[in-house]
Amino acid sequence: MLQLVGIYKQNLATVIDLWNDLREKTKSPDKKQLYSITITKLQGTQRWAVKVLTIQIPAHNQISIYTH
Repeated sequence: MLQLVGIYKQNLATVIDLWNDLREKTKSPDKKQLYSITITKLQGTQRWAVKVLTIQIPAHNQISIYTH
């Protein structure tokens, strides 16, 4: 599972870096702001992805998809 977490983090970091490159290259203040918002959202996604992938749910708290 830790390998999967690392892969997700790295992939999202690559995407964040690409958006940052776009932000640095543009001269438009409006685009800079939109790129910044996108980067912030992606960073939040990265944090949540790590949290979801590393959360430990005790067996007795797991939700069953089966109904009786």
